[in-house]
Amino acid sequence: MGKIRYIKLLLALTLAISGVLGGCDPIEQGTTASTAEESKPEQQTSQTKQNIAGDNSSHGQNPPQANQELQKKVTELTNQNQQLKSQVTELTNQNQQLKSEISTLKKYNQQLVLKNTGIIALWIIVLITLLSTALIALLRYQKIIRKNKANRRINRSNEDGVRSGNLVSPQSNINLQTSGRNQDQSQNVLADINQLYEHVNALNNNQNLYQQEINGIQSRLRAIEEDSSRATQTPSWRSSSYSSSGVKSTGQNTQPSFSSPNKTRTPASSVPMYREQTLSTPQWVNTYNQNPNSLLKEATEVSETDESINNRRLGSHENVVLEKKRRGNFWILKESSYEYLVPKENLKINEYSYETVQALFECRGYQPGSNFQLIQAARVYPLTAGQKWQLEEPGILQF
Repeated sequence: MGKIRYIKLLLALTLAISGVLGGCDPIEQGTTASTAEESKPEQQTSQTKQNIAGDNSSHGQNPPQANQELQKKVTELTNQNQQLKSQVTELTNQNQQLKSEISTLKKYNQQLVLKNTGIIALWIIVLITLLSTALIALLRYQKIIRKNKANRRINRSNEDGVRSGNLVSPQSNINLQTSGRNQDQSQNVLADINQLYEHVNALNNNQNLYQQEINGIQSRLRAIEEDSSRATQTPSWRSSSYSSSGVKSTGQNTQPSFSSPNKTRTPASSVPMYREQTLSTPQWVNTYNQNPNSLLKEATEVSETDESINNRRLGSHENVVLEKKRRGNFWILKESSYEYLVPKENLKINEYSYETVQALFECRGYQPGSNFQLIQAARVYPLTAGQKWQLEEPGILQF
């Protein structure tokens, strides 16, 4: 500030000197010069304001239609964003449910493995007991054989003595009685061995059943993990392209689409139902009701096993077991990682086949000789891949 004042004073002195020399009033010239210097910033400020006002007026001259289009597009984008957020929230919840179900099934699988381990240990103990019993029985049997041979020799000698006129000694009679008792004991030991063999066979059968259940649970765990991985993947959609000014370049608005993952299956016989039952695909059921032949190439013919029929007639509450069989009465159709059971084409449900159909489907309004319509396909899970299946969820037939 000091320098500016100093310069102004120098200018005033210079003007005063020039005024004196030129005949002008120095005070007026100095005042005029200082006034001109001070008015320069004010002029520049006013000019800047005019430029800003001109720019604002030039920018505010957009047509009203463009503003309306921009507002509509902003509203559409806001709605789409809300829909995407809600759908992402739903997928997150479903993913958490699937994870909880996976953990539950893994715990149950561990319990079955522990149970299977206990059965194997019991089987080993029984096998060791059986072998030791068989060894003891074998030793006794050899001892009995030796005694029998000795008794036979004594008997022969006694018979020879009787023939020759000699009397039989009392010790020989005692030996004969002992040999008879030994034979009875050997028969009892053999009977015990047979019982042990039967017990071991029963344990083997139980072992096979538990192994089948473990295999089924492991296959279902793999299916659930696949569904979980699908649910955790980011949904793919095509977003509409917009220009830098916010105007959409394409003519159509593409909405994102999501498909909620199907719920996993759980066998009714071994694992409790932790999730809600779901119906089959409506298009799939409609296709079956309209034209069953269109599904024939993908179908596997099955029938109920003889063992399952006998167990059901004896009052067993175990789920129905089916096996692959040519000219079977039912079809198994596979969709994704799930397998469904339906009656084969033109199946005539009479008093003989109704018992099996009723064990697999809920028959609504049944009358002998009446036609039916598939409302819900029965659900099965494999015991042996491509060979045996067990009923998981009964279907529904409307007559």
